[in-house]
Amino acid sequence: MGKDKKATIYGGLSISGVKNVILYNINIQGSYPNLGPGNCIDISNGSTNVWVHHVSVWDADDGNIDIKGKANYITVSYCKFYYINSKNPHRFNGVIGSGAANHPEDFGYLKVTYHHCWFGNLIHERMPRVVYGQAHIYNNYYTSSGDLYCIGVGSYASALIENNYFKSVDNPIEFMYNIYAYILQRNNLFDGCNGKKDGNEKGVKLGERYITTDPYTLIKDPITLNSVPYKYSLDDAKKVPDIVKKQAGPH
Repeated sequence: MGKDKKATIYGGLSISGVKNVILYNINIQGSYPNLGPGNCIDISNGSTNVWVHHVSVWDADDGNIDIKGKANYITVSYCKFYYINSKNPHRFNGVIGSGAANHPEDFGYLKVTYHHCWFGNLIHERMPRVVYGQAHIYNNYYTSSGDLYCIGVGSYASALIENNYFKSVDNPIEFMYNIYAYILQRNNLFDGCNGKKDGNEKGVKLGERYITTDPYTLIKDPITLNSVPYKYSLDDAKKVPDIVKKQAGPH
């Protein structure tokens, strides 16, 4: 926990093989262009019950926050993500998953919630990118104009995407890879956006390939994430910019 809104870690944190961790009220500045950790926040190796709350993260060498390696029950809330250095060729925000097509060991893990986060300046992609996992993404604010895409879903991933506000971005929501995946998206606001807005309020399944690696042989469909097993309150998408701009990041 940071003492105040100026408290800053330079480099990054590895949250590996642990349980019940809260990262709260702190800034994490990536080391780019200097040598340092690839990711500002790296949650992996079966870590569970991790809460990243009121944190600002910027200028990672590779990704601002990656959640992978059988990590499970992760919440990222009221955080601000961005980049300052436009010369960084890896302006990625974060993945949920160990890889796109060859990590069936992640089946049943990677249950992640993102809410009331601000994906801002110069982020190019992965806000987040979800593979194999199940992601609930709601009430987030996207202003990363010039991006490649915002939310990417593929490789047996399932995403429930609700009441987000996308401002002047390209491809707000898109399926990735020709591998089964599922998107249910509803009540999102697309303000001056171009490109893909995949999924709908009934849910859409896309893809043709299926896993043939034991013990996952012939798993042909992703889990369809239509609801979540916890209580939550949705803000109207129109109110999201004001709420998030005032509250995301450290106090």
